[in-house]
Amino acid sequence: MELPGSDKLKTMWELWDIRVFMLVSLSLQVVLTLLTPWRKRTGNVVVISMIWSVYLLADWVAAATVGKISTKQINRCQPSENSVIATLWAPFLLLHLGGPDTISSFSLQDNELWPRHLCGLVLQDGAALYVFLKSLPGDKLLSLSTMLVLIAGTIRYAERIQALYAASSGGFGDSVFRKPDPGPKYEKVVEIYNSLKLSGLPTQFVTIQRRESSYLPRAPNEQAAPIHEKSQRAVLETGYQFFETFKGLIVSYVFTAKERQQSRNFFLYQEARHAFRLVEVELSFLYEVLHTKTFVLRHKWGWIWRLISYCSILSAFASFYAVGKDGFRKSDVIITYLLFSAAVSLDVISLFTLLLSDRTAIAIKKKWYDPILRMMSNRKRWSGKVSQCNLLEFCLHKESETLNTIAELVRMRGRLDKIRLSFWLRNPKVDNHLEEFIFKELRRRSLVAKDVATASKISSHRGNWALSDAGIDLNSELYSSIVEVPYAQSVLLWHIATTLLWCEDERKKGGEEKREVEGSPYREICKTLSDYVFYLLVLQPNMMSALSSNWQLMLQDTCAEAKRFWKNLDERRADLETTCGKILEVDTPVKPVYVKGYASKSVLFVACGLARCLRDELDSSKWKIMGGVWVELLSYAANNCKVDVNAERPSKGGELLTIVWFLLNHLGLGKQFDADDGARVQIVVKK
Repeated sequence: MELPGSDKLKTMWELWDIRVFMLVSLSLQVVLTLLTPWRKRTGNVVVISMIWSVYLLADWVAAATVGKISTKQINRCQPSENSVIATLWAPFLLLHLGGPDTISSFSLQDNELWPRHLCGLVLQDGAALYVFLKSLPGDKLLSLSTMLVLIAGTIRYAERIQALYAASSGGFGDSVFRKPDPGPKYEKVVEIYNSLKLSGLPTQFVTIQRRESSYLPRAPNEQAAPIHEKSQRAVLETGYQFFETFKGLIVSYVFTAKERQQSRNFFLYQEARHAFRLVEVELSFLYEVLHTKTFVLRHKWGWIWRLISYCSILSAFASFYAVGKDGFRKSDVIITYLLFSAAVSLDVISLFTLLLSDRTAIAIKKKWYDPILRMMSNRKRWSGKVSQCNLLEFCLHKESETLNTIAELVRMRGRLDKIRLSFWLRNPKVDNHLEEFIFKELRRRSLVAKDVATASKISSHRGNWALSDAGIDLNSELYSSIVEVPYAQSVLLWHIATTLLWCEDERKKGGEEKREVEGSPYREICKTLSDYVFYLLVLQPNMMSALSSNWQLMLQDTCAEAKRFWKNLDERRADLETTCGKILEVDTPVKPVYVKGYASKSVLFVACGLARCLRDELDSSKWKIMGGVWVELLSYAANNCKVDVNAERPSKGGELLTIVWFLLNHLGLGKQFDADDGARVQIVVKK
């Protein structure tokens, strides 16, 4: 049974389907061009999801439309005027498959699909040629216009494939690793050595140190000038030099001791905000190489092929303009003009985007570009925000028992809790105080780590170095909360303890100790780092080191105990400060495990004991020492995060953890350094 009017709708759709698809494909290209530059500047989930959806839909619509056009040409016995105009539209879809310059891939996994896109180029080109030959236009100008658009579309799609290959693990790795070095001819050297020994000459092998690279500062007097004394172009150039050196981080390249020392010596002389700015520039370059066509367009042949593409589009537009339009539908002519106009406009936008890119700013050393540089100096290169969530604050709010029951039935209670946590996220900006504190703590450790072995030892610490530096007794409960438990448990214990002490100080603000509380600048820094590392642990577990399966049990049991404690309070509407105060009032003379056994993994009152220990042992200096512990916990997470996960973050608004990872490596505290300095050996005859 058919619905009334269904035949009419079907006929109308068959008439307009290709036209609708062409307009949708064009609209998606416009949206991609306008939205994708914001990818690295925002961590907003809605914006990122929208870009991802449009990115996937754009490829599907373009490929499907080419198939639909070719299918209609196969089923059509004689070419009509409408099929002739569709012949011109097919090459435009190759342009759309090439995509804007601002996005060649959405994720690192997309870069590995370059072989599939290469096959797609061959198939789509073949389909467009088939459509062209099947409905060969009688008008020579229309044929010329079609061929010119086909040339431009093929170039654009080939550019995208080249960009995908260059950003793939194989292509990017080839650009990082140096040329093969077989070393001196072993057999010849041994032959010379033996002949000299037989001659009775005093011969020995002497190690010759390799020269320092020329692209980085070499002497302290060169490094003493901080980066803020340089121009914006110098900042970009310095950031680019470090990017070229350290881009191997994302393919697990192991750097030499010499490269470590050069970078370390440079960053030790920088101020915190300038060190952060340099890393932001590096991550901006990393994003451009991995997810845009920058790699293709920065080469001479890239510019030549792009010029050919520009000229082809303009010539095709002019040719179509000269074609007689009498036999075409007015709507088809309008759509074709829209396609040409959009292609030219998007090319102009891409050209301006390229001129305003950091890579172009380095290449153009003319005075007329200085005003543009000044305009670019304050441009955001990442979101500049640090996501936060707090366990005790989350547990304080009531939940729907019905929803919990349904979630447990479908075994999605853990997922439901994470969704709820995401609604309580805060995203404050990373301020100068936080940057300065993190950098100072990292620099203090770098000053101690003068060699790779010492740096490796310091990098393995999870807070114990900060406690040891503060003179805390090794037998203290503070040490056991870090050294004797897994990393995730340490984070949870210190997160709860930090919240309890922070709330205690909040209550003091109204009392006699108000001045003492307000005078501690490290309190808010500790709270920020605590909530951030907990956010990473719960909502970004792929960015943390390997977590045990018991971690989830520990989290849910602790949350359940906290909720039960809130429920038993007399005050029905107690705020976070009051309820945390009630927890601190609970006496814990016996370890919770002796009372509850090992069935429950909750650490709520273990953290309560830790908070009291911090308060009693550290007193007024607790926030500064705790801040050092949190920086170490953050550094440990950064150093143990998978490199591909860190490399992915610049395309999603950036992440403080990724910036800390780069800073650790620049200060010589990373894990990808070799103690061997690459020295050479030569034969020396003593006199």
